[in-house]
Formats: sequence, structure tokens, C-alpha cells
Amino acid sequence: MAVYNALPYLPEAMDSILQQTFTDFEFLVLDDGSTDRSLEVIQDYADRYSCIRIIRNRSNCGLSYCGNRLLQEARGEYLALMDADDISEKERLCIQSRFLDKNPDIGIVGTAMTLFGGQKKVSRPLLRDLDIKSYLLLAPAISNPTVMMRTAIVRQNSLSYDVSSGYGTDYLFWVDACPFTKMANLSMPLLRYRVHGSQNSVILKKDRYITCARAMQKHLSRFNIKAEIDVIRRLLWQRDFPCVSIKEILQIRQLIHSVFSIKPFYGYEEGVASAVKKKMRRKYIRLWGRWIMGKVSSIVPR
Repeated sequence: MAVYNALPYLPEAMDSILQQTFTDFEFLVLDDGSTDRSLEVIQDYADRYSCIRIIRNRSNCGLSYCGNRLLQEARGEYLALMDADDISEKERLCIQSRFLDKNPDIGIVGTAMTLFGGQKKVSRPLLRDLDIKSYLLLAPAISNPTVMMRTAIVRQNSLSYDVSSGYGTDYLFWVDACPFTKMANLSMPLLRYRVHGSQNSVILKKDRYITCARAMQKHLSRFNIKAEIDVIRRLLWQRDFPCVSIKEILQIRQLIHSVFSIKPFYGYEEGVASAVKKKMRRKYIRLWGRWIMGKVSSIVPR
């Protein structure tokens, strides 16, 4: 768990780990140069619970740096990720570790989660490896704070978070892991994800465009598909990056055709999952609709 000025939520997050039904674990807590009383709270917990090991950055280094340091410091067979403003359900570590025990071919497992703090709802993640890796062509398909993964997968393949990226570096991490292991999600919500205005996903929303486009670009490059960042952005975020010419629309069409032609796709002979192909077709149809409506509105007097 990486912590930076998380005082309002930190005790609840730490309690949710310390109250797990699975008890054979080391709890790494990294204070990333907090300027509030977060470190005092962490130290107080460490004085009472021997399973806690405190790591400290003297200055704020950011999520990617902290993630890499925690990956390096971890000693267990499995690594469970956790954010300092979320809450893990009591059975989370037990259920995920049992799943990995029973499925040695799977190296990374996430879960559904309950979003709270705004409108309460439960996420519905993709469950199969093929679906997850296919959807990673469009957006993250695994929620970082729900993940448990095999330490050996990380170490043997030198997996790490990209410190040059902003928000969304976990997306690049999952793309990097695709060639090396199978992934899964559990349909059971084992984490409560707190939605609030000061979280990174809100503050760093603009960084998401760049990082997600880079992740898709890297994903495609493994299959010898070259895609420009601008083309990817126009495909994924049509409202913010609309097409202004037929040439741009045809570039997206060519990109989609290239994706559909990938066979095999990480060992799957059928190629990219059919659900993702359908989603790309719908995006292409909407893209044409937006472009045509834009042309019409430009010639109709107001």
C-alpha cells in the first residue's frame, strides 16, 4: 500500500487488511513523503501489528515509483495490491490466494468492486483471459487495487510501472504482462472503491488520454501494427478528438481492419475477442455519424 496524505481514509483502509480472514501475510506500507499525519498513523499501527513493515520516501515520488519499490520489497509468493483510500472485503486475500493455488496457469487475478462515495454500483469485469487481453486494446480491463499476482511472474519478466507515465501507468503494466501470463477477474466484489474528488483518477484525468493511447500503441506493436497516437485518440475518444476529414476516418478504418486480422492473439487462434470487435465496429459507425452531423450543422443556418 502506497500512502500520500491519505489521513481521512487511511485507518479504514489499513483495518480492512489487518482484519482479513487470511492471516499469513506481510503488510508493506510505503509513505510517499506525506505532509499530513499519515506517517504517524502508520507508525501507530506498526507498533501494534508485527506484520506491518514501513517503507518511507523522504519526498513525494509518485505512484509509479512507489509501485516499483513495493514490487521490489515484497517477499511473499503472491503480491496483493491496495490503495490507501479503498476498503478490502474480509475474504479478499483468502479467495484470491485460493484461486491462484487452484489455477497455476493464471498469474494475475483481479475482482469486481463496489464503487461508493457517489452513486453506489458494482463493476462487472471481464472474466476470461482472452476477453481481458482483447479489451486492453481499448481500455484497462483489470482494476489495479483489486489485483493479486504471482511474485515470480513479476520478477522473472522484469515487470514494472512506467515512471515516465502519468495516471494510468497500471494500464501499461497489464499490457506488458500480456505475453507472459494468463489473467482473470473474479465476479465477486472483493474491494470497495472509494470515489472522491481528490483521487488521482479525477485530478490526472488528462494524463489518461496519453497513457491509454500509448498502451494501445504498445499492444498493437507486438503484432506489427503501427498506429499513430492521434489516430488512436480519435478512435477511442471521439468527442474530445473528432475527425475533421475523410482521410482521418479512413486511417481509423485501416487500424480497425488491422486489429481484426490479428491471428493468433496471444495464443488464441480465433484472434481478438468478438465482443471487442463489435465494440470497435460501433465506434466506427458513431465516428461516421458524428462527422456527418458536424458537416450538416456547418451548412444549416442557425
